[in-house]
Amino acid sequence: TLFRSRHKKSNKRMVRYVTRHNNDELYEMMNSLLPIEVEKIQGFDDWIGAVKYLEHILESETKLVVKIDLDCFIFDWSVVEELIKDMNDCNLGYTHCGASDASIKGRENSSWVVMNPFFNVFDIGSIPTINFEKAYHEGYRSEWNNDIEFYLPNFKMEAYKQPFTEPFNGLFNTLFLYGNPLFLKTREHEDGISVVLMYKDKEFALHSWYSREFNFDEFHRERILNLYQEALDKKNK
Repeated sequence: TLFRSRHKKSNKRMVRYVTRHNNDELYEMMNSLLPIEVEKIQGFDDWIGAVKYLEHILESETKLVVKIDLDCFIFDWSVVEELIKDMNDCNLGYTHCGASDASIKGRENSSWVVMNPFFNVFDIGSIPTINFEKAYHEGYRSEWNNDIEFYLPNFKMEAYKQPFTEPFNGLFNTLFLYGNPLFLKTREHEDGISVVLMYKDKEFALHSWYSREFNFDEFHRERILNLYQEALDKKNK
């Protein structure tokens, strides 16, 4: 079966705010913009750790989990509050939200049902406990051709080429099939690399990409510092 029985959650906390932590300087920058304290989750640093981290937070004993990457700089918290309110509305029935990977420039060949995990909200109470190993393998059927995978999702009739894959694809495919996703809009930032995140056409966050290069690549370090300063200026307007 794709799902295991979910044990009863105590839901002592309504919302848990988390980040996959691997850089103190970026954490201080990201968290300084927020009116809440973001919990550092450590030990999921490698590539496959991206999905293991998601598995970990989906076992949270809270109603909602808000996942914010270290290089996601939120400048309008009121939009996040509105998003959390809507995610908590039983009449709307959303299970998870985020930006479609395929909506982001440069990632158009990605699966449109997969949400990029730089910012997400999960309604833990409405998501059945997933058999992660089965979800990981069942999400897509793969065919190999010159070391490039071609994926045919179970719910789509046509195949599409994806020149790269992410370890969390199967998980988000499963959430799409059995949940009710809320997709956030994005636009390309003026620096040609970063992403501007929106909800109900209101911009509220900047995501830089390449956070792993922050301590090693001067170009990306300067660009990310500039993006943080922009978010700070927008917040203080």
